[in-house]
Amino acid sequence: MTVYLLECYMPDSSEAELGDLVERLSEVAHALSQDGLRVRYLRSTYVPEDETFFHFVEASRTAVVERFARRAELAFDRILEARNATVSPQRKGDPDE
Repeated sequence: MTVYLLECYMPDSSEAELGDLVERLSEVAHALSQDGLRVRYLRSTYVPEDETFFHFVEASRTAVVERFARRAELAFDRILEARNATVSPQRKGDPDE
């Protein structure tokens, strides 16, 4: 499966709204999975200065992510394939290694 990023401009979002949104996204992903679609909500990142949300969703294809967003009533600007990069434990500079 592929990880996708949904970019959403959401001005004037309150903390309560953000929590509700994350719950709704999780519930929608679960419901779609129960319907047989391969989709999993991973996490969201909010950038207050830009009033932008980045939602990370794992899915079998872009069309599934679009369906996920529609069902969650989530207006989005873009859907992009995303890849993560992390530092391996050996490269963190731990002097004990």
